[in-house]
Amino acid sequence: MGNEPPCISLETYLLALREADRLFFEERDRRYAELAVERQRAINLAMEDLKAWREQANEWRGAMLDKDRLLARADAVDSLATRVDKMEGKSNGINAGWVLLAGALGLAAAIGSLLLQALKGQ
Repeated sequence: MGNEPPCISLETYLLALREADRLFFEERDRRYAELAVERQRAINLAMEDLKAWREQANEWRGAMLDKDRLLARADAVDSLATRVDKMEGKSNGINAGWVLLAGALGLAAAIGSLLLQALKGQ
């Protein structure tokens, strides 16, 4: 009979049970409050990261718009290339015309001098 639990009154037992429940609920509330604080920190950090990402995205978008404004479009480049090719073709044609004209004048001068020598020789 020495191993029997001590006998306490029901009132003492219920008061002890209420105290244990109060301590349990306080600990639970403390842990939930810590969790809420940690969640809020995580949310704040995520919001800061999102804000930084958006700023970088806007900066990148602006850089791409600047690049598009500064660089010529492919159709404009093709159009300019065609115009330059035509101008070079005209220039080459005019230069070739001058060469032919100079050659023809040289040929005419050579024939004229031969004719003059032939006429003088008679």
